[in-house]
Amino acid sequence: MIAFNELHAAIYEKLVEVAKSRTVTFYSDIAPLAGLDMIDPDHRTQISSILGRISTYEHQLGHPMLSAVVLLKEKNSTGEGFFSLA
Repeated sequence: MIAFNELHAAIYEKLVEVAKSRTVTFYSDIAPLAGLDMIDPDHRTQISSILGRISTYEHQLGHPMLSAVVLLKEKNSTGEGFFSLA
């Protein structure tokens, strides 16, 4: 089981805010909250891992996958990791 303290707090809080506002955000907008960018392949892997842990945590609580509010700008859809996890 994933514990709350294992989540990236700033990204988690941002996703909750976005979900409550019933809008979406983009990977490129949340990556800097973890000191990452979407240009570096290693950073993309790290942000995917962070989002995966958040969605797994929410699923454990019986909630929807919170990372559903995060989209790729160029595709206007969630990333492959989201679909794999779902």
